Amino acid sequence: MKKLLTALLSLLLCASLTACGMGKKGSDEFAQYMDEIPPIILDHFGFNINFLFDHPENYGIDKELYSLDFLSLEDYKNANDSILEKLDELDDYDYDELNQDQKIVYDLLKKEAEDNGFDDEDYYYLTTNYFDTNSGVQSQLPMSLWCYEFKNQKSLDSFLAILNDAPDIFKKYTDLEQTRQDKGYGMSQTYMDEVLEALHTINTTDQSFIIEAANEKIDALDFLNAEEKQVYKEKIKTAFNNSLLPAFQQAESDLSAINVVKEGDGELSSYKNGKEYYEDMVTSAAGVETMEEYEQYLEKENEKVQGRLMELLMNTPELKDSLLDADKLMEKMQNIHYTDLTTSQEVIQFLEKQIQERKDFPKIQLLDYEMKQFPEAMKETTLAAAAYFLSAYDDPSGKDEQMILNGTFKQSNFTTIAHESFPGHMYQHNYFKTVDHHILRDILSSSTYAEGWATYIEDVACEYSQEPGMCHLNNINNQFVYLMVLDLDKQIHYDGISRSEAYAYLEQAFGITDEEDKKAQYEQLLENPAIFANYYVGYYKLLDLKEKAEETWKEDYSDYRFHEEILDLGPLPMDLLEKYIEL
Repeated sequence: MKKLLTALLSLLLCASLTACGMGKKGSDEFAQYMDEIPPIILDHFGFNINFLFDHPENYGIDKELYSLDFLSLEDYKNANDSILEKLDELDDYDYDELNQDQKIVYDLLKKEAEDNGFDDEDYYYLTTNYFDTNSGVQSQLPMSLWCYEFKNQKSLDSFLAILNDAPDIFKKYTDLEQTRQDKGYGMSQTYMDEVLEALHTINTTDQSFIIEAANEKIDALDFLNAEEKQVYKEKIKTAFNNSLLPAFQQAESDLSAINVVKEGDGELSSYKNGKEYYEDMVTSAAGVETMEEYEQYLEKENEKVQGRLMELLMNTPELKDSLLDADKLMEKMQNIHYTDLTTSQEVIQFLEKQIQERKDFPKIQLLDYEMKQFPEAMKETTLAAAAYFLSAYDDPSGKDEQMILNGTFKQSNFTTIAHESFPGHMYQHNYFKTVDHHILRDILSSSTYAEGWATYIEDVACEYSQEPGMCHLNNINNQFVYLMVLDLDKQIHYDGISRSEAYAYLEQAFGITDEEDKKAQYEQLLENPAIFANYYVGYYKLLDLKEKAEETWKEDYSDYRFHEEILDLGPLPMDLLEKYIEL
């Protein structure tokens, strides 16, 4: 009996301790913990803070001035150690005591801690390239400076400092590339040539659109008088001419002088840890554990796309006749008449009206977006038909939205504009502002969700077009194309196929025979490994979830309900989206 009483007392004592998870902390304490993390994550962020926040000081981010980003190896290690040290505290909290938003943040932070599986130094040199063709200074800085907003005195002074500091920071960028070459992680000659060509384009074209935009914004400022505005205009002009432009010129010269030792074209599989890094990117996008699972997932998606094609043909009788003449069908798909509208702005206004009037999506407030055209000097280095600059996470007003359009409107731009505006990026980003959530949800947002959603919207937008059947058929054709793109991307960066083998694949799978077209397609994949997994795998995952929702909810299913579920959960990694959606 004594032993039994002792055991019962022990159990009761244990129960009193574990009622909150062995004395673990609860929801209130976790709320405080979450607030401590943004400054740690964003400590080394540069002038992008000005785009992401109107009031960063409210989140513990209080930089004296914003600057161009540069992270040395030591900075990287220190930042990584600080974040991991903070993430070690996760186990102090009782998961079951957290509300849903806190559980989501917990899951996101847990993924961040678990995903850190590479050696610091190798990972830094493998992934840190300030001349990246997608996000490097030569591709993004002119546009970012052109779109930069003078929100207050600090952001204005920061803009001036960014221009003045460009020579020193660019020198660090080129020095790092030399170190990457020495360590075996540098750009290949193929990659280097693309970067040098972009820098040369900047250095031989008129970049004064940056100054013109800055002057226009200065004129609109209410915290400067006329004399102060003129002083800032002169200072910015001087910094632009004497610092920024020479920095681009010196970068071209310095990179040209680097002896490229990297052999081959620069596929990830040829670098130390490159295959592992590629596998980590694509499996993370797909929400699976291994490359084998990823390959199996793509095979299953191919079967599903075939099923979607048959379903569309069964439900769209007018398409059946077109299938008898393949050439005529291809011509129709290439010349779909989406709308009678004649400008991109009219299309955006039309799409916004659909959100307000139809019952496919939850309504949001009307947005006060600014329409811009890519400057002529930027068009050679910008391939996008349209782009959307995210408004600040902490601005719920619906103002300061920036849509940027490239060139004159074409019919084929219809779905691309939907991708960027309504109900794509701009709509999704602003909808999530209406959902009560912690700022970490924005900071740790998933690009697979964001790009998957916007790509999914290209198909949804067919319902707003004048030829919905042909539009959907074209999108299903694209789904087959996307699978082949993902397969070729994997073969280049994981299997390590040669350029000639990739060219043969492009000719066999895509019917591309022109050598320059092959070169362009191959090098786009070469220089942007796994980037299309965010778009296409995210798209397939949403289609899978939609089909599962239709099966589960049956007569209770509606597009509105499905979209609201996805939008309310927000930009989660695909495995967490699948975990939290009520299916």
